[in-house]
Amino acid sequence: MSLRHRLAAPWLALHRLFGPSPGPRLLLLHEVTADELPALERLVGWLAKGDRLGNPAELEAALSGGPQPAGPRWVLSFDDGFAGNIAAAQIIERAGGRALFFICPGLVGLAAKPQAEAIAATIFDGRKGAGDLRLMTWDELAALQAAGHTIASHTLHHRRLTRLSAAEIEAEVAGAAALLADKLGGRPDWFAFPFGDIASISAEALAIIGRHHRYCRSGVRGAIRPLPHRLAIPADQIDLAAPWAYQQLVAEGGLDARYRAARSRLAAMATAAPPGSA
Repeated sequence: MSLRHRLAAPWLALHRLFGPSPGPRLLLLHEVTADELPALERLVGWLAKGDRLGNPAELEAALSGGPQPAGPRWVLSFDDGFAGNIAAAQIIERAGGRALFFICPGLVGLAAKPQAEAIAATIFDGRKGAGDLRLMTWDELAALQAAGHTIASHTLHHRRLTRLSAAEIEAEVAGAAALLADKLGGRPDWFAFPFGDIASISAEALAIIGRHHRYCRSGVRGAIRPLPHRLAIPADQIDLAAPWAYQQLVAEGGLDARYRAARSRLAAMATAAPPGSA
């Protein structure tokens, strides 16, 4: 067990003593395996029990300065569009919440072998193979949308935007938005850039994103208070294999201070991006 995991319980107690960071918050997950579903059910149940499990519409209201729920709300988001997210969505639905699902529409519908190769090469950045993982189909995505979840863009092919030219970024961002509109009946308001870290985004890319989407979610940790720039929305990645105390620490903002500089850099990039049309 890592040092941070061993220290999670006393760290969490200290964090709660001095007051948790305010919500609302976006929690970030990726593929959820069958073995991890009980851990997700515990996380969702904990949020629901504390009346903290929200939905994307509430989050959008908070970002627009509109009516607020009675207390801070947490919204779950899932990147990449793995088929295991279907069972995850059902857990969230049973608890009364809804989630954001960021997908790469250029990879949806590929035959099994090329899709597995694409997952390994782009989603996993060559670090490992796809194994038996697959992405959701268009029919499965349409069913999620019909159940009240929000389907959003994660670029066309999950390419790291800082490795691309302006024309290539435009193709990845606009192409994904157009394909999602064609397949699911509407251009997505939400976008999340692949990999989510501060080194994977630029002001140039945010300017292009802002022309096609209302909101851009990062993987930089932090609460949505004070209200962030619409193109610099933070999120807290949750590792369902981590100890329960560490998951709670992350969800309650115990790591926020470590990412203050990254949030400032992201906000500066978003502010430098010319106003978009979304």
